[in-house]
Amino acid sequence: MMIRKAVTGDLIVIQDMIAQTVEVMHEEGSDQWNASYPTILHFEQDMEHQSLYVKEAEQGVIACITIDQKLAPSYLGIPWSEPDAPAATFHRLAVSPYARQGGLAKELIHFAESVAFAQGIRWMRIDTYSLNHKAQALFTRLGYVKRGELVYPDKSKPFYFYEKEVVGL
Repeated sequence: MMIRKAVTGDLIVIQDMIAQTVEVMHEEGSDQWNASYPTILHFEQDMEHQSLYVKEAEQGVIACITIDQKLAPSYLGIPWSEPDAPAATFHRLAVSPYARQGGLAKELIHFAESVAFAQGIRWMRIDTYSLNHKAQALFTRLGYVKRGELVYPDKSKPFYFYEKEVVGL
């Protein structure tokens, strides 16, 4: 099993995995993702920017993550520890519902941190919907600290913003 950059052939599997993940999120009471986000176009753009990674096992692609330094403008209003310091983030982390509970999300987050660290970036900054309790618990377990929250116009509940200083992986 390995983590590698995504290739075009992975997109169909990713699209199916995202559809399944959206169903699970909705069953768990979260509308963070839906039919309009994330779409295959987001993943195609991530792939073009060389920021989309997949976890591949014997049965094929079982998880994906986008790692970059593209922080949304909403991040500017959050009271970060070092607001002017360069930071990396990860987006669109998804694990196949058939491969959950195996530590894959944790593995992908550690991978994202190692990519940032290798690029000389000390801070990881991420956000998640307040209804995504599993992500919040995972982030906290992995040492991320909640720094703020913001309600987007298209959502009824706030998003929570987290950061972690990445040191010596």
